[in-house]
Amino acid sequence: MFGQVMAEEVNLDTVVIEDNKAAPEANPYAEPDAPYKAKKLSDSKRTRDIAETPQTMTVLTKEALLDSGKTELKDILSAQPGITLGTGEGGNSFGDRYIIRGYEARNDVFADGLRDPGLITRETFAIEQIEIT
Repeated sequence: MFGQVMAEEVNLDTVVIEDNKAAPEANPYAEPDAPYKAKKLSDSKRTRDIAETPQTMTVLTKEALLDSGKTELKDILSAQPGITLGTGEGGNSFGDRYIIRGYEARNDVFADGLRDPGLITRETFAIEQIEIT
């Protein structure tokens, strides 16, 4: 019987689907099984998942911020690719000054959807996640 295929019936096990609810204190924008991986932005204008958005985005979840041990925004952002800080040595010593992918971003800092243009040193004690777009 060269070249012939024999069909055979196969019985598979039953599949059970359960609801997966996150804990109330968990980040609603992160995946429950991967707390460092954010699934979507907190911005209500961007409703797509991050993976489906045709733009470079970096999201740091609360768990990633806590585990890093860094308490100031400039320390956290200095470890991210594409971000240069203009503070301290040879830069502006009056507060945080960010350069994101070559563009000045001093007025592009938002907290809870509101612009935060001040030249201040920002701390991260009450931040749920940091979104870099």
